[in-house]
Amino acid sequence: MQSTNAAQHAEALDDRVPKPDEVRDGVWSIPLPMDQPGNPFSLCYAIAGSDGSLHLLDTGFDTDENWQLLSAGLAGFGRSVDEVASVFVTHLHPDHLGLSDRLRAASGADIGMLRREHQAVKAIANHGALVTNERLAGWGVPEERRPELLAALGPSLVARDVVAVDRVYEPGERLDIPGRRMTLLATPGHTAGSACVVDDELGLLFTGDTVLPRIFSGLGLGDLSESNPIADYLDSLASLARYDDLEVAPGHGFRFRGLVERTAELAAHHLHRSRAAAQVIAAEPDASTWEVASRLRWTAGWERLGGFYLFSALFQTQLHLEFVRSEAFPG
Repeated sequence: MQSTNAAQHAEALDDRVPKPDEVRDGVWSIPLPMDQPGNPFSLCYAIAGSDGSLHLLDTGFDTDENWQLLSAGLAGFGRSVDEVASVFVTHLHPDHLGLSDRLRAASGADIGMLRREHQAVKAIANHGALVTNERLAGWGVPEERRPELLAALGPSLVARDVVAVDRVYEPGERLDIPGRRMTLLATPGHTAGSACVVDDELGLLFTGDTVLPRIFSGLGLGDLSESNPIADYLDSLASLARYDDLEVAPGHGFRFRGLVERTAELAAHHLHRSRAAAQVIAAEPDASTWEVASRLRWTAGWERLGGFYLFSALFQTQLHLEFVRSEAFPG
């Protein structure tokens, strides 16, 4: 894997936010900060249509600072937020759709996402959190740790308030951007309706959080899926192999080449964790999700996990256990 943007690469490694830059003629990258050590910014992409219209892929967290930075970033390229005709959201997390409502109010922009992700937004708005106290008890979470996990599943996990979607897309459709041939790919795993966007003419694959150059995205972090998100994610990674010659424009980090190399690393990471979970339950068949998670290796260290990060570790562990017990697990 080779970085294709030295400034983004250097700033990401130093936990700093890089400056906006031009990716291609009429395609710009605007980094927007987020309070997450090791992942200091999300990437919003602005795309000009052949008719002069302006379109965005993802929008960053909804903060006054990000609104100002987005406005300033577009102004630096001679554009304005009130020109934005449409926004496509790769997935429902607030660091990707947070500013959508402000953009709709400022410009009348249509907000779009894949149908499966729109269903997830509605389900979360109607039914609330991914998990209940009863489920935490079933995972073996000590009673004194449950309140912090339940609190972590509020609006910070998904943007529950942004449910007004103007345009619902199907996989294989093209974004409605005049003069561009940007095709939508369904790549479930991170969320059930996660999408990538490919433009062969530009030589770009926009991957949202499906493929990131530095970090391993959590899986299943949307509504509850009928299928196993780990199996879905491995299938999604395999489906992207045909785009190995394209430059990857991710939702965080830096642009790079070497898609197949990176997807192989991502797949190996998740399979390694599944096999580690399988070893734990082979030795301790009655181990709870909490007990299995405590025996796995976590980048930050198990003892230091709390709040959302602890929830994510437990939820990922439960998904790995379900995957291990399924026919899809390769062993």
